[in-house]
Amino acid sequence: MIYSELNPPPIDEIPPWANCAQGVPLTDGLPPPSQSQSRITVKAVTGDEFLAMAIPEREYFLGRWLPVKGLCMVHAWRGVGKTMFALSVAKSVATGERFARWAVPAVRPVVYVDGEMAATQMKDRLQAITGEQDDLSNITLVADDLQAEGLPDLTSETGQRIIEGFLKPESLLILDNISCLFRDGADENDARSWKSAAEWLRKLRREGHGVLLVHHSGKGGAQRGTSKREDILDTVIHLKRSEDYSPAEGAVFEIHFEKCRGAFGDDVEPLKLHYHADKGAVAHWTTSEIVDHDYQAVVDGLKAGKSVRDIAEDTGLSKSEVGRLRQSHGDRLHPHRDRQAQHCRSAGLVDLGSRPNCRPQNHPPRRTPPMALRCTSSVTEVSRGVRPRSADGYARTHRPNVTNQCGRSTAFAADQEGLL
Repeated sequence: MIYSELNPPPIDEIPPWANCAQGVPLTDGLPPPSQSQSRITVKAVTGDEFLAMAIPEREYFLGRWLPVKGLCMVHAWRGVGKTMFALSVAKSVATGERFARWAVPAVRPVVYVDGEMAATQMKDRLQAITGEQDDLSNITLVADDLQAEGLPDLTSETGQRIIEGFLKPESLLILDNISCLFRDGADENDARSWKSAAEWLRKLRREGHGVLLVHHSGKGGAQRGTSKREDILDTVIHLKRSEDYSPAEGAVFEIHFEKCRGAFGDDVEPLKLHYHADKGAVAHWTTSEIVDHDYQAVVDGLKAGKSVRDIAEDTGLSKSEVGRLRQSHGDRLHPHRDRQAQHCRSAGLVDLGSRPNCRPQNHPPRRTPPMALRCTSSVTEVSRGVRPRSADGYARTHRPNVTNQCGRSTAFAADQEGLL
């Protein structure tokens, strides 16, 4: 069903809150809608109709992170190499050449809009990654420095229509960068400043295009400005320096996927890229795996028998970050857990995994209060109730120190058999 000004819904289908009479909404003194607003139509389908629709499978410009009909962002601190990264993506999509670990399923047109660089700098960078056999006719470059009066503000309808004029079917539009191209004068931390741009990007997606936004990182490491920009994006990539980076290395950075809808596996794993610009040769990229220094520091601390607090003080991480790393990497950080579990079972205890506040198995209703035990290789901790007794009447503990702390991490409960 499609409702419009010429085909309004029946009276009995108009909700009471619409404040309508005879199917015509009352304005209550508000100005009449514009001509474009009065022609808006909204289509609705049932769930069965939607599932029966022949919707094409999603296609990709590059790898599994840059989709056709998708909206993506790459952000980095100034000088890291985001423009070289974006130019390499453009060349790859336009020529079919593989970039880093990502393949190009099909060659497609690219429109690269630059609002920051001088034309000479853009030419040098593009020429550095272009070989004699490369055909760049599939790339359309729209540079601010080549315009007599500069590029128009892309938050304006005029600027948006001008850029749309360069797009071919299923084009990849690269906008470098947000702060130079979207200049409405509003505070970039204000979510309302992105409303016009977001509506335009969604329109481009509906028309079959893909967009890669190039942006700056803020002081905290996230993309600068309102986080509302990320709501409609399929992919958000953060380029950042390695902890051991030296300026002598040139353009070397890590790629971290902060958001990636529907993509998984090697395509979205963190990656380190190194840009090589050898004299007399075409510049190229090499890849390498990322060494997680935080993870390694936590591993070393745990192997040394340090507590979470001590590791946090040594590494500068928060205690929650240390705990998250320890938990996310599981038993690889705790090779002693298998021995610990065997030790507890031999003492008549049952491992209940990571559930806090566990109760004894088959605890009879008449027994009060319930007990929860936390067993380590050195101590059994009892949260409430009396110390558990075995059949011979002796307290069943590995050591005599019994505390009332329980359930903060790995919990164990007493086996009813022989303990009560």
